Amino acid sequence: MSTRVRKGMRRMVSIQPVIFSAMVALLSMAFSKPAAAQCSTPGHPACPGTLLTTYYQTAGSAADNMIELINPTGSANFNLIGVEEHDICAMIYVFDANENLGECCGCLISSQGLLTLSVEKSLTANWGLSGGAPSSGAIEVVSANPGGNGDCNAGAGFTTTRELNGDILRYEIVAPNQLNGITAAGGSEVQLQDAGDLPSALQTSLIARCAALPKNAACGCIMPILQGG
Repeated sequence: MSTRVRKGMRRMVSIQPVIFSAMVALLSMAFSKPAAAQCSTPGHPACPGTLLTTYYQTAGSAADNMIELINPTGSANFNLIGVEEHDICAMIYVFDANENLGECCGCLISSQGLLTLSVEKSLTANWGLSGGAPSSGAIEVVSANPGGNGDCNAGAGFTTTRELNGDILRYEIVAPNQLNGITAAGGSEVQLQDAGDLPSALQTSLIARCAALPKNAACGCIMPILQGG
């Protein structure tokens, strides 16, 4: 009788570590940080390419264009248990109508973040070429991972990622109405063109041309405060 009891106790002792290990595994799964929400996974739209392009056309402050860039990954609330931050760099390269690069910068966008930039006040105000800021040209935006220090440098090496997307708002001056003489303004919102994945040769060219610009030819990552007048 006592022998059977001792055998049963040995079986219970041997089972306990297995149960404990299973409980640890379940708790680990419950509190581990999930991967940031990625495109092209169930419940998410397909990934855009790593290169987004558009053109801009301005004619004074009343016809400014606005770039809106969105980082749709991760979560905006980092105080929750298990939430992972997933910052993305927007490497921005601004060209004139003759395909000359005049400004560049790297802007960090946090998870679920929206970056809104004025073409005239943020992207061409520090034009690095002679002749002043252009009124038309092209903008290329590369979606990239932050560097080792969490920085975004458009004039240095970086690795691309596919999550970034956005649009451009173009404002246009409408001729004065013949009836009341009032000048009206209209606009359109257009999604940035998906140009596919950035070719390595183009990436090398963009980085080199950006690094060759004067240091003060950097576009701004913060929307300037407009002063009333």
